[in-house]
Amino acid sequence: GVRLHAEFGRADSTLDVSSLEVVLARLLIPAVGDLQVGRVDVATRFHPPGALEAADLRLAPGLEGSRIALDTLSLQSARSRLTGSGRLDLAAIPTFAFGPPDSLRVAPVSEPQALSFSAEPFTFADVASFVPQLQPTGQVSGTFRLDQTPDGTHLAADLTARHGGRLMARARWQERPDSTLLDLDVQLQAMDADRVVVMQ
Repeated sequence: GVRLHAEFGRADSTLDVSSLEVVLARLLIPAVGDLQVGRVDVATRFHPPGALEAADLRLAPGLEGSRIALDTLSLQSARSRLTGSGRLDLAAIPTFAFGPPDSLRVAPVSEPQALSFSAEPFTFADVASFVPQLQPTGQVSGTFRLDQTPDGTHLAADLTARHGGRLMARARWQERPDSTLLDLDVQLQAMDADRVVVMQ
């Protein structure tokens, strides 16, 4: 494995990082075939811009072919409590929004998998330095879950914004012998996009 540890004593005008540790294990770069990353562990403590207290971020993803694993996602601060974990096979997710009709045809998963996130809440200002597309004054609470089963892919989300808006969504993709079935139910209640993302 490869280990990187760093400490930073001076504050940056955008982000003050007090510690950073990265551990890379089981990295395989074959001459032919897909990259495989057994696991990457990232742990950092930083002060988001304008925050008096530090935020702690832990991330542990892995990649093998089209299969991704997220053993740990944790963002803890005085303003945020965001967690997530799970596994997904990207080859089983249709990319109809980004490709030609043929891309609707996907490979079914061989065993159930799921990826879920929970925000209690998640304050965008804590990650504004990493994701500038998010509105720094925004905040959401709720859950997001993606399930993969042999009969299809299922999505469920229920998110409430600080300004009172709410997004509820359910979707299902199912492969059939001669077609792809898509069920979609999205409900928006008083959702103001300007308070969630930075509009260009």
